[in-house]
Amino acid sequence: GAFARRVKVVDLAGRQRFTIAWSPRHVLDIGGEVKRIRSAWTMSGVDLLPRRAPGPDTWGQFLTYDGPIDARLVRTEISGWAQQRIPLRAGVAIEPGLRLDWNSFTGETAVQPRFRITKVIGKRGVVWIGGAWQAQTPGFETMQQGLSYVDLAGAAGSDVRNERSGQAVVGFEQRLAASITIRAEVYRRVFDRLMVQRQETELERQQRL
Repeated sequence: GAFARRVKVVDLAGRQRFTIAWSPRHVLDIGGEVKRIRSAWTMSGVDLLPRRAPGPDTWGQFLTYDGPIDARLVRTEISGWAQQRIPLRAGVAIEPGLRLDWNSFTGETAVQPRFRITKVIGKRGVVWIGGAWQAQTPGFETMQQGLSYVDLAGAAGSDVRNERSGQAVVGFEQRLAASITIRAEVYRRVFDRLMVQRQETELERQQRL
């Protein structure tokens, strides 16, 4: 009769990466990865918490708990990336890159470009500025929030899309004596299409109360 929650993830992956140096100053980083991810979310004893449902479905509505939950997801992810370091004059270098991710759960191909510019300051300092776009496939392994179960394996799970974010960063690094390095970064990140529960309507609030 006790409450129990278990999240299980089995992640099998194959990864290959190549670093090609055309010269001591020109480096190309390319690679790819294939993943098979099996995840499960099981819950029991939620009826001992009558004031709270086990969580929302993918439409933001509370689930009707009528017994233990045993939800399972299986998906395949295929990824590839390439990034080139191109040195310019006066200690400046640019690093353009691109990552592609496809997953069988949402069926999306996420295009994620990134770019960085670095500048050498003196003999031991470096400053940089850059930006990147990133994507994350929803899954039980990324949503471990206690009782906040989200019904990704339900009928509406096929309508879910990748969560996305964009990031801009500025940083510097200064090497000191005795093998000591000081490094700091400031960044701003913007999120989009996050898995959140929608706000209930006035009618739903009255029915709940």
